[in-house]
Amino acid sequence: MFGFFKKNNISSELREKLNSNDSIIIDVREENEVVEGHIEKAKWLPLSELKENSENSIENLKTQFPNKTFYLYCRSGNRSGIATDIFTDKGLKAQNIGAFDDLSKILATKKGQMDR
Repeated sequence: MFGFFKKNNISSELREKLNSNDSIIIDVREENEVVEGHIEKAKWLPLSELKENSENSIENLKTQFPNKTFYLYCRSGNRSGIATDIFTDKGLKAQNIGAFDDLSKILATKKGQMDR
């Protein structure tokens, strides 16, 4: 999926990027999905909220995380693809990294509420 996964393994290049200080991982799923499990290091910005208030959401991210690259995921990769388009249209560096289930096999996860 998206050229990053080979037999459910994340590429070493992407793994390095996700673990760097220059990257921010964002989960764009809804609250009922994220409480059941999410990437430990991820921030949370539901796609529904991003669509409703994209200008404010993007400005907050630019202020909070200047010069960062954003890596977005969701359940299947569809919503994170939409969010990636919004991010890049607003001038942020963003990449869709696909589905939570694939990522959860190689990155630390936890259950419960997420940080915004």
